[in-house]
Amino acid sequence: MLHISYLLLLLVLAIASACDIKTRKIPNGLILTGLVTGVLFSPVGILTKLFGVLFLFFFGMLHLMGMGDIKLWMVILLYLGFANSCFIVATAALLLILYAIWKNPSITKDISVYTKKIGSIEEDGFPFAPFLLASTVLFGIWKVVV
Repeated sequence: MLHISYLLLLLVLAIASACDIKTRKIPNGLILTGLVTGVLFSPVGILTKLFGVLFLFFFGMLHLMGMGDIKLWMVILLYLGFANSCFIVATAALLLILYAIWKNPSITKDISVYTKKIGSIEEDGFPFAPFLLASTVLFGIWKVVV
């Protein structure tokens, strides 16, 4: 059964996806709305939320992802918990890699230049929020089915 909090999360992710596709930015006001509603309406325990947000804050300092994507990950974490959010982000990253390969098959021509492939995906500047949305939807379907 889907909770209203999951539907709120999907709404935040859908708006973030539209903004990310259009402007390559996720508005801080939307992130703030997602964070507040995530704290207020999600069934996840406060310690999980606190640990996860602190972890993501320090993870963001490594600059492995855009800060908008990190903040969106924090929103997902507040709604669904740390482990589920990590699963969703990993699935979104896999979906992004598959999409990048589909969009530009030449990325896979030379296996020995692995780092160049990752750099090529990053340079193409694909918005990540739509993949987070797709991954969250797949996660919801999986939770309903299993």
